[in-house]
Amino acid sequence: MKIKVSENQRAFGPDLIRATAIILVLLSHTFPGGVMFPIIGVARDYLGVWGVEIFFLLSGYLIGGILITDLHEGRLNSVGGVLSFWKRRWFRTLPNYYLFLCLILLLARLDWGYFPLGWKKYCWFGQALFSPHPEFFMAAWSLAIEEWFYLLFPILLLVLSKLILKRERAILAAIAVFLVVPTIARGFLSPDMYWIRGIRMMTLPRLDAITYGVFLAFLKNHHAAIWKLLIKIWPIGAIAAAGLFGHACLHTFFSGHFPSASVVYRVFYFCFISISLALLFPKVASLTSPTGWWATVIRKLSLWSYSIYLSHVFFLGLIRESFSLMGWSLHGGSLALVARDVLVWLTTIPFSAMIYKFYEKPWMDLRDQPLKTIFLRFRRGIERWHRRAFVRN
Repeated sequence: MKIKVSENQRAFGPDLIRATAIILVLLSHTFPGGVMFPIIGVARDYLGVWGVEIFFLLSGYLIGGILITDLHEGRLNSVGGVLSFWKRRWFRTLPNYYLFLCLILLLARLDWGYFPLGWKKYCWFGQALFSPHPEFFMAAWSLAIEEWFYLLFPILLLVLSKLILKRERAILAAIAVFLVVPTIARGFLSPDMYWIRGIRMMTLPRLDAITYGVFLAFLKNHHAAIWKLLIKIWPIGAIAAAGLFGHACLHTFFSGHFPSASVVYRVFYFCFISISLALLFPKVASLTSPTGWWATVIRKLSLWSYSIYLSHVFFLGLIRESFSLMGWSLHGGSLALVARDVLVWLTTIPFSAMIYKFYEKPWMDLRDQPLKTIFLRFRRGIERWHRRAFVRN
């Protein structure tokens, strides 16, 4: 039986991590001044890179912990257990995704007069399995990585748990496969490919980003002494993360591009990011909730983060098109660009809060319900709507 955790009982550390990640992503798309001060534009791009990597690590830690617990408690020892896990994941992630996919498709149809080429692949997250992500709906790249990871990893974990009797070794073996294979796959990618919008956004060669979080969950569950050691050495992770971030910004600023032609950067730089964040993660995850209004802000941003991540892309496009119709230029250091960035924040946050309350959370609440019960509830809802429509007519 799953125990529901109320919003007020949520762990503060993971909420702080999630809120930090979504703020970094928002700043990467809305912080002005990149044209007048190019170093700001470079740093802004890498804020988004690190924000999403933080999301990957946290997702792997949280969901990996669930998978490990399910395996030990016998809920993941059959195909039915994997299906149950998928159902819970999909009720959490897919409703929001498909809602915003429809909204952004509608916006593209109104803007271009047609749907973008290959849009159907977005329905099954196949738009960038082993190729650069298309320009359309760029935020979907990270969701594709997550969905494919949580589709494939439980299958491998189930198979290995049958082949390897000791569950701890089965978990380690699955983690090793998902760390090694994507890393090797990146070595076969073209060295001429753009780093940020190309290599970084592929689906299958980036599955290891989430696996580092699963490894952290494994250490916490099976090796408490190592977990406690990681909490103590968090400054190493902070220094490494700052160094990697600064190096990327300075190199890109002076050379105009990130050195993706180098095997070290094309293949291992993502590993370095994940490892530095993993060294910092246990300390932040173990923080207790402080008192004060800002703790509530952190918790709310964390709750709304998924909707914020998706909706801010929609509002960026909507506001851009609205300004274009009014003849306002968004190029250079224009005032319209600043106005757009402010409007994105002012619209995204309250809209995401509304989406979470009236759409995202009701779907999440269905996760533990039997499918038969869910279908009956939908059927009754449709019947009530039909009766009301009939009465009005």
